[in-house]
Amino acid sequence: MTEPTATAPASPLPERAEPAQPKLAHSGLYTLWETPQGGRLLVFKRLHTRDPATGKVVDIHRPQDERLPHVPPEALPLLSMWLDNGFPPAILAMMKAGKVNPAALLGLIRDVAAGAPADGQPAPDA
Repeated sequence: MTEPTATAPASPLPERAEPAQPKLAHSGLYTLWETPQGGRLLVFKRLHTRDPATGKVVDIHRPQDERLPHVPPEALPLLSMWLDNGFPPAILAMMKAGKVNPAALLGLIRDVAAGAPADGQPAPDA
């Protein structure tokens, strides 16, 4: 007869990892205004952020209104696409910093699209 061992036998199953927790990307109040010209103006107030030192979500005390530049009517289809599919963070940051004007961005995209052939083939070198 064998004596019982003090340690439990090793489990043949792999250990389970802790489930991944979602991380706060942004939390706030948003107001979307329609301008008299038919464009849009987005005003938001950040309410929470993530403490970079601890990773914990913290409240923002006395949040301030932040405004993105006016979006002209002709840029609305592009903005709608970004809202539906995810707003590019780099463009959002540049707009917030005042480095990109939505109308100028739309003009640049329009100019690039105008230079592309309609059949989707690369443009010949000029």
